Amino acid sequence: MRALISAWDQFWFAPLDPRVPAALRIGYGLLGLWSYAALWPTLAWSLADGGLGLGVGKSGPDVVNLLANPLWSITTLGEVQAAFLVWMACFVALVLGVGGRLPMLGAWLGIVTLGERNPLLIDGSDGVLRVLGLWMLFLPLNAVWSLGRPDPNAATVEHTRWPLRMMQLQVCIIYVKTGLIKALYPSWQEGTAVFYAMASPKYWRFPMEEILANPAFQGFTVLATYATLVFELGFPLVFVPRLRRLWLTLGLGLHLGVFAFLSLGAFSEVILWSYLAFVVFPPSRRPSP
Repeated sequence: MRALISAWDQFWFAPLDPRVPAALRIGYGLLGLWSYAALWPTLAWSLADGGLGLGVGKSGPDVVNLLANPLWSITTLGEVQAAFLVWMACFVALVLGVGGRLPMLGAWLGIVTLGERNPLLIDGSDGVLRVLGLWMLFLPLNAVWSLGRPDPNAATVEHTRWPLRMMQLQVCIIYVKTGLIKALYPSWQEGTAVFYAMASPKYWRFPMEEILANPAFQGFTVLATYATLVFELGFPLVFVPRLRRLWLTLGLGLHLGVFAFLSLGAFSEVILWSYLAFVVFPPSRRPSP
């Protein structure tokens, strides 16, 4: 029993390398700028009054409305533009490591409000940033690699591994659930799913008619279909130290391959960013006195 309790404590509360949350913070900020800055020219019709913002409306500050859409009362074009600039400033502050936890809260609230205000603007990548961003609120983000003051919780960084574990488990849930759903479809059972996905021209990064007509490539897509299922269903093996590097490398190859051939928004970039939660940095070398 003592061994079980010790393993539990080690899993959730072992010392946390502050470089991991710092890397996640910088990546989150860069992804936010990359994914959302381009929305600026569309604000009039996508998020402001009179546009296509399906979630826009001043129905009143009830608890449910505030939780689902924290910025429910900001609807005029001027208000939306001002809030958008503050949102972008939060992402910049995350990259620089200034402002304490407020930039992380602001960036996360912006993503939550965006999805509730106009669901047509979001996809799976936004959902991942939204879910994982919640757990980042509890991490010591500015302990290192920060231009601002050190995080006030840096002194107790060894007690804050649990939010990182929650992020890791969330990534595992995403993969396993996706794998289970895919396994129910005949195209995945027959090994044709990857081919059909790549055969849709609306997702092509470049013309692929000749590639898809190649018998060798068709055979590769069958292998890739089954390999994807094995990888996603087996992703929890990333917690096995000897298999962590292998599984993350397989995921890197999978998502880089998807990125190279198909345009699926920022999903590949966001998922690869989430791998930072599993990275084990080499021991830091402090200069001898």
